[in-house]
Amino acid sequence: MLALCCLLAAQEINAASNRRGGYEAYARPIRSVMNRLSNDDADYGRVCDLMRQGRQFRYRMHHPYQARSPEITEAQREGCCKDKSLWLASRINDDSLQYVIGRARRSSNMKHAWLQWKSGGHTWVLDCTNYSRPLRKDLLPPGQYVSMYQWSKGE
Repeated sequence: MLALCCLLAAQEINAASNRRGGYEAYARPIRSVMNRLSNDDADYGRVCDLMRQGRQFRYRMHHPYQARSPEITEAQREGCCKDKSLWLASRINDDSLQYVIGRARRSSNMKHAWLQWKSGGHTWVLDCTNYSRPLRKDLLPPGQYVSMYQWSKGE
């Protein structure tokens, strides 16, 4: 019976990992930050201020898959899209956020990280690597910000 339970647990872990693709092995920092988010219902003006601040951080790739901690990103004022998105999530502190890895443009060969935020009846793309303000997802052209993997609080 114990062996059967272990086998089923291992299959569930593998299934969860496959849903996130190769990124699940590197997702510990993402899950850690996302699970600490509280229900603060961030205000749009504050989100814009934080995006401007994150946009000013220097772009620098540290690890091709794993995001650095928000504290390191802020202290060094630099990071890649994964680092900046995780920093932004920690600063917004709203549990409606989703951390997303996908393609900024469907035709792109590179993966990109950003946040999605639900506020005011809309879903917003928060990409402080490329923009200083939120983008309303329903107004974006088709084929932009195509999600492949995402994490929310509790996932």
